[in-house]
Amino acid sequence: MFAMLPTFKDAKDMLHQIRYYFDLEKHPGPFGRYSYIEKMEYLALVWGSIIMVVTGLILWFEESALLILPKWGWDLSELIHLYEAWLATLSIIAWHLYHVLFKPGAHEFTMAMVTGQLGEEAMQHEHSEEYKSLRLEEIKAKQEETAPDMPQVDGKGGVS
Repeated sequence: MFAMLPTFKDAKDMLHQIRYYFDLEKHPGPFGRYSYIEKMEYLALVWGSIIMVVTGLILWFEESALLILPKWGWDLSELIHLYEAWLATLSIIAWHLYHVLFKPGAHEFTMAMVTGQLGEEAMQHEHSEEYKSLRLEEIKAKQEETAPDMPQVDGKGGVS
């Protein structure tokens, strides 16, 4: 759960990616398990859902809400609900579909949305840091099963 929270590294990754889009970087950002794009999408989903539920309840139970809220509070809820619905719809069309279907370099249709697993090439391209850490774990596991007395690879690529 905490892996989905934004970090300072996400801000750095976003700036790196913007620089890449303007051809100021040679390679796209090195993303871990979740990129800043995925984190923003999921947080927007959670935040948008909360906004839609709260304002929807106010609109649904108008008489009860008006016992607590002034008329302008109900009107504001209606406006926020409308614009949040538009924002959600447009972000799905413009943001999500672009990154899933139309982004240059996007891979062909995968079953990742069903299985939760990416192919090796897609993993290297989209989540290079996560791919490297998984490969290191594989190397360490093989070393431990073949020769437990030999020097081991640490998390930084060095030998301990």
